[in-house]
Amino acid sequence: ALFVYGCFYFIRVLRCYRREEIFSENTLFFFKRVSKAAFVWTLYNPINYMLLSVITTMYNPIGQRQIAIAFGSQDIMNIFIVGCFWVITSLMHEGYSLKKDQDLTV
Repeated sequence: ALFVYGCFYFIRVLRCYRREEIFSENTLFFFKRVSKAAFVWTLYNPINYMLLSVITTMYNPIGQRQIAIAFGSQDIMNIFIVGCFWVITSLMHEGYSLKKDQDLTV
């Protein structure tokens, strides 16, 4: 569902590009949604590993059940890169909103 959510907004970004709306409010809003979906997707991998460890040891006797969460170097790097992308797109959207408000003042 998360992948479909991200793809849906990415397709909307491409449609805005087709209409030549490169730095419009809609394009920046859609980019913000795509980056948010990508950030949640990068957090999904360690949580998936944790849930898998719980499910596979669920029926073990008490004392032998395990819950483990692991962040590898690749996960940390992905979280950092996609987190930076999310911050940049959020700042661009906020900057566009402030510019729009400034243009309306006399």
